[in-house]
Amino acid sequence: MGDADVMEPKSRKAADSEHAEHNLALFERLDFEAWNKRDWELFRQLHAKDVIVGGFGQETENVDNHVAWAQAFLKENPENQIEAHPIRIGAGDWTAVTGLFNDGSTMATIARWEDGQVVEEYLFQLVTGR
Repeated sequence: MGDADVMEPKSRKAADSEHAEHNLALFERLDFEAWNKRDWELFRQLHAKDVIVGGFGQETENVDNHVAWAQAFLKENPENQIEAHPIRIGAGDWTAVTGLFNDGSTMATIARWEDGQVVEEYLFQLVTGR
């Protein structure tokens, strides 16, 4: 096989469209600005009023209940911070992102977006054997 036969690796994007990339950028704001800085106004802006969130063995319906859940979680885990998003995938209205926390744990979030807000969100705690 000569040099002409060597295939160049294709560049891979995290999102399948500009729309999906925009949703991933909003997800970055949700975690790194709203969650990490405890900016509940921004947290509310990035979730639809009637958002449904499932995870950790429970489900919340509407943004007020989701904010209450998040605040209760952080009351029990006050040092909790998201440090990185090692995996970021956007497809249409959906994002799938892993979040690496400052305690070494990892969570995956799958979210559906409409008009710049999360309308469905599924949270998964990943067990890594540690």
